[in-house]
Amino acid sequence: MKKSISKICLLLVFVFIFLILANKINFLFSELRALEIRWQVDLPNETKLEQIQSSGPSFHGDGHRAMVITCGKKFVADTILDTKKYNVFQPSECLEVITNTYKSITDKRIRKLNLKHNLKSLLIKKGLNTLLIIYDIQINKYFVFEEII
Repeated sequence: MKKSISKICLLLVFVFIFLILANKINFLFSELRALEIRWQVDLPNETKLEQIQSSGPSFHGDGHRAMVITCGKKFVADTILDTKKYNVFQPSECLEVITNTYKSITDKRIRKLNLKHNLKSLLIKKGLNTLLIIYDIQINKYFVFEEII
């Protein structure tokens, strides 16, 4: 009887350890982690990916990606989601990236950015590649657009 109880306890410990490791491995291969690596930015651990659509599979990660992400305001300090570093949204600077991304993604079910809302934006360029993050103040969501050439 004692042997079976100790085996069950040991099994539960292994299952618990496996679940913790699986959660860490899942993060390492997530789209949010890939975004951090591609652009050398920090996202809060509490960031949630609500939607993602892309222009299709790519060996080198090139193409267009549109993401909708959320994160509580108390977690964003000193990360790429800290809107203190953002500008008032300027359509002239950003509209081409948004239009190109929405045109190239294969699944049109992604939530669209409402240009009539109160928006703040951050535009990062690295060579020909562009990362555009737009924060919609009214719905507390971030719209992320990547254009990787």
